[in-house]
Amino acid sequence: MVQIARGILLGFVFGRLLSAEPWWNSSWNRRCRVVIPGVGQSVKNFPVIIPGKQIKLVAGNENVSLGSIRVIASGKEIPSQVDEFDDQEHPASQPNHFLNDNDELVFQIDIPEAGTEVWVYWSTEPLPPAAYHSSSLIGEAMEPSVFQHDLQMWNDQVIVGLRGPARGADPSKNSIENWGAGSLVWLDVFRSPVLHFRGSWSSIFPLGAIACRPGQEANRWVKPWVLVRGPVRLAGATRLDGTKVKTDSGEIKLDVFHRVWLFDKGAMVCFEEFLSPHEEVKNFRQEFAFGFQLTGVGQEVLYYSQPGTLKSFSGQAEDLQAARENKIIATASGLEDWFACYSLKEKTGYAYFLGKAQPGEKRENSFYTRIHGAFRSSRSFSLRKGEPMVNRFWVAGLREATGADFQALAKFFSGINLQFGLVEKK
Repeated sequence: MVQIARGILLGFVFGRLLSAEPWWNSSWNRRCRVVIPGVGQSVKNFPVIIPGKQIKLVAGNENVSLGSIRVIASGKEIPSQVDEFDDQEHPASQPNHFLNDNDELVFQIDIPEAGTEVWVYWSTEPLPPAAYHSSSLIGEAMEPSVFQHDLQMWNDQVIVGLRGPARGADPSKNSIENWGAGSLVWLDVFRSPVLHFRGSWSSIFPLGAIACRPGQEANRWVKPWVLVRGPVRLAGATRLDGTKVKTDSGEIKLDVFHRVWLFDKGAMVCFEEFLSPHEEVKNFRQEFAFGFQLTGVGQEVLYYSQPGTLKSFSGQAEDLQAARENKIIATASGLEDWFACYSLKEKTGYAYFLGKAQPGEKRENSFYTRIHGAFRSSRSFSLRKGEPMVNRFWVAGLREATGADFQALAKFFSGINLQFGLVEKK
């Protein structure tokens, strides 16, 4: 299996994918063609992630110089990076510079309706690593007392603010200083807020993450730190060890690790929650909510899908009046793993995408809306000691999009088959 975006399992298809494609650079003595099938709708800047295990499988017993790996599309080199995990759960602070099974090759690419292909080049002899320009930055928070975050990531389309510990003198008090511990409290896409600051539950992503609400554990989160700096993606992280969580069978302890990725091209953010229990739990439950807001008559369209069918909702005058009276004006259940809010006025929108369900996980998705609404995901699964459980959530922004564009992204996130050709040697 392989990943095309973090946490999305994909099948491998091997075959004689050979062609008369000219050799990109004679200093590189190995290459492999990789075909990315389309889904009938074009997608821009999609993040492709291939684990080291797959590269090793393609290369056989030969050495792969880690710094030599390049990705070529239409005869041109495109930015890529190799994040070294070194057989650990998270990127290594002091990488060994050898290709390990869970290292990750990462790049972004436009995928036409019918799909596309790239060539992955490498050398069996050492070559210097590439250097690429990046428009993304990560560092200390700007105006942390105002926006209540500790680490900031941004580019020309997205701003992300990650908070560590709660800041109130009493972490259990219901105050803005105590909401969003260990989570995102600032998220703007195309200079418009996805999280509505000081909007209580609607100012947190994802609402439902462990210890993100006011409580005695909220001030024990570690101050976020820079995890990865690269030309394709950046990452920040925070952790909370030994937190107490109530379950149907009693109180348990968890180690929780939150990791946030910002991709350089487009408007794309990934939030990951790793749950490592101190003991086994057979029926662990979590409820997540992802907020949105309607601003006026016919100004926004909500897109979602139920199995096999794309759906939409746009509030009319009578709907908005009812919403102002705190009445629910739209609701649906049985949703697939995504939900979008698109502004007809600004011609921009964003969508939430849920990572692929884990084996044995039960999940139910729904939404409702008044003026403020929420896409909700209820899930239950087993936790096993020594086997971290991962909750993964994406936010992606699109310009001049339709429901079909958001649905196409959802199809890629749900997993497709990559086709790997045979290794060609120079």
